[in-house]
Amino acid sequence: MTGKRTFCLQAALLLAPCMAAHAQGPELSPDEIMRQTVTNELEAANDTGHYLYRLQTEKPRRTETYAVVETRDWLIKRQLLLDGVPLGAEQRAEQDRELRSLVADAHALRVLRAQQRKRRKRVRELVRALPEAFEYEFDGTEADGHLGEVIRLRFHPNRTFEPSSRELQVLQGMEGTVSVDASAHRLLRVEAKLFRRVNFGWGILGHLNEGGTFMLEQRDVGEGRWQVTRLALHFTGNIFFFKTLHIDSTIRTSHFQRVAEELTLTQGLELLLRQDEREESSGRVGAPRDPSPRSRVAR
Repeated sequence: MTGKRTFCLQAALLLAPCMAAHAQGPELSPDEIMRQTVTNELEAANDTGHYLYRLQTEKPRRTETYAVVETRDWLIKRQLLLDGVPLGAEQRAEQDRELRSLVADAHALRVLRAQQRKRRKRVRELVRALPEAFEYEFDGTEADGHLGEVIRLRFHPNRTFEPSSRELQVLQGMEGTVSVDASAHRLLRVEAKLFRRVNFGWGILGHLNEGGTFMLEQRDVGEGRWQVTRLALHFTGNIFFFKTLHIDSTIRTSHFQRVAEELTLTQGLELLLRQDEREESSGRVGAPRDPSPRSRVAR
């Protein structure tokens, strides 16, 4: 009996690795990882949670900081700082009047909602195209202190991909790397570069020059909500032969605070109008000055 027990124990030990491997299933291929990741990103786009947060746009000669609030139907923003300095009283009053006027203008709100929905649709189409637009291969793994394992993939254009829009044509000239959370299968970072010139409409509508770069970072900002925390765009080109295109900007988001899911536009506006008080109480503001305010509404 003892001999049989020993034999069974030895057999179990020998078979255990095989059984575990069978239970876990084969590792996903790079293409499968991207398909699963994109599926998760598209599903997450339907999340209904809303946040109040800070958005900063950095350009070569100008940095603007806004408070942004997500309401039930709209996204609106209000400028707080220019080059790190708070707006003057007149400029704050002017943009506050414009925001209140917007909230009371039904036609302007319909236009704003249509613009924001169109933008979200374009982003979804771009994300949905990623598995087919590129071919992927492993580029190693790394450890993240908060997330655990991160998978890096290299990508280059899939020659059989046929873009369905002008926006997607850009993908045919891009290559780079993508980092994915190994457990949640969510995008963490994308770095891409235009390795060749990309034409639109056979070059008649315009083109982007070789060497342009794109970088995106995304993180879990709380309660399972993932948000783009950094987006850097650096491109040059031409539109309709004569108009020079020069994009050189970085957008950062931070200070996320969850707000009520059913937050109305009026309630969201009141939150924005109180942000000056919050800035002052937190000690994040400096001496007032009178810069010219820029856009007041997130479009």
